[in-house]
This record gives sequence, structure tokens and C-alpha cells, in this order.
Amino acid sequence: MLVRDLEYNHVFFLRYHRRAVVVRLGDPSAELAFLGNVLLEDGKNYHAWSYRQWLLTTFGKSHGLWEGELDRLHNLLSIDHYNNSAWNQR
Repeated sequence: MLVRDLEYNHVFFLRYHRRAVVVRLGDPSAELAFLGNVLLEDGKNYHAWSYRQWLLTTFGKSHGLWEGELDRLHNLLSIDHYNNSAWNQR
């Protein structure tokens, strides 16, 4: 089972565990929502942005993860327009 507690969002090895589980299951459907919550809490979390980029690159086309990505980024930028991570993702 994937750790869903935002308290652990800076623990980088959990990101590798999540990555392994998602690859094994082949189902990234819950990950963007989880990352959205992490990035709302800390929009400049490097590990979350790195994991998000991997997730979109790996599963984006096959699972339609790119749908609504610009809207999600605009939402994060409306909260903090100085968020360089969101600008770079855009």
C-alpha cells in the first residue's frame, strides 16, 4: 500500500518506493492527486516535482495524465507566481 501521509512528502526514498509500486501495478491514477496535495502544501518540493516529471514522462500518454496539466500548473502559479518549479514544468 502506498503511503498517503503528507507528513512524509520530503522523504526521498519513499518516492522510490512509490515509483516501484506504480511500475509494478501499472496504475498511476492516484499519483497526480497525491502530488497535487503535496505541491499545495509545499509548491517548491524538489522531490515531488521530480517524481511528477517522471510520472508524466513514463505514463503520461498511455494513461492520459497530460489532460488538464496546464490547468493544474496555472492553479499552482495563481497561489505563488514566483514558483520557479511550476514555471519550469509549464
